[in-house]
Amino acid sequence: MSNQETKKSQMSLSRIGGLVLIASLIGGFAVGFNIISIGIFIVGIILIIVGLATKKK
Repeated sequence: MSNQETKKSQMSLSRIGGLVLIASLIGGFAVGFNIISIGIFIVGIILIIVGLATKKK
């Protein structure tokens, strides 16, 4: 049971990272890339990498 729950949380983590990435891209292009949008973009990339790395194990 716990193994399936961890898989779900990892999947949602990478999915959230993807959504954050898309949102930051749209926001960045709308406003023009500033420090905040770049920071959010980096956080999104980190979430995707963590989600994919934990999914492979």
